[in-house]
Amino acid sequence: MTTQEKYAARLNSVGLNASQKDRGGVVRFQRITAVEARRLLDSGCAEPEGNTNGSPTFLEITEFLEENPSFVAHGYIVVPRRPDERITLEGVAETQKPSQEEIDNFTKMFQTADEFTLNPCKAWYD
Repeated sequence: MTTQEKYAARLNSVGLNASQKDRGGVVRFQRITAVEARRLLDSGCAEPEGNTNGSPTFLEITEFLEENPSFVAHGYIVVPRRPDERITLEGVAETQKPSQEEIDNFTKMFQTADEFTLNPCKAWYD
């Protein structure tokens, strides 16, 4: 798969298209589900060990989403014209009231995030 094909697949997987404007070579997305994250990994469009600013890896966040369905991830795609092109998950947020077990899992995994809240559950690595 070419770099441009990976970029198009990444955009498509997060519900965006090629006409999406970037800012500084980055396109942000807000809601990626476990299914979408796993598809990116399985297709080779995401690096399993990729992370940002001390965050858990793409694979670790994907596994968290698979085990905790009340959450989605957010992040960004670096455009192909940059030498560091990639897709990165930089945090998670609840989409519905999580169970106590999900809150415990969230706290365990994301308590060191730059922004971390429990009501609502949201974590972000800056």
